[in-house]
Amino acid sequence: MTILVVDDKPDTRLLLQETLEKVGYQVLLTEFAETARQILQETHLDAVIVSWTPSAVSRRELAHWIRQQPLPFGRQLVVIAVGNISPVRDSSLPVDVFVPWPFNPLELISWLKKLLPSPLS
Repeated sequence: MTILVVDDKPDTRLLLQETLEKVGYQVLLTEFAETARQILQETHLDAVIVSWTPSAVSRRELAHWIRQQPLPFGRQLVVIAVGNISPVRDSSLPVDVFVPWPFNPLELISWLKKLLPSPLS
């Protein structure tokens, strides 16, 4: 299982990488939404964790872009948003889960376990 973390804060990316790798996930990191799009087009991913903040317009647009893509990734890809502003809750919401900031990395792992098969299976 491979997860892409898209966040502008190096400390957050490192925390998520260490936490997710400890439970068996492979983790790719990027600061930029445009780099994330390129990774998505070139790499099989199972989930994306993206920061969702007022300054993260390009990362919010990334989540919408993911949902507009045809299979294999589009709707099959799990998208988790972490941030200090909650996205509007409606059927067009481009994320599967919104985790408010500050967040507990174990909460993200709990959501991943609910939404994805075990990384070690």
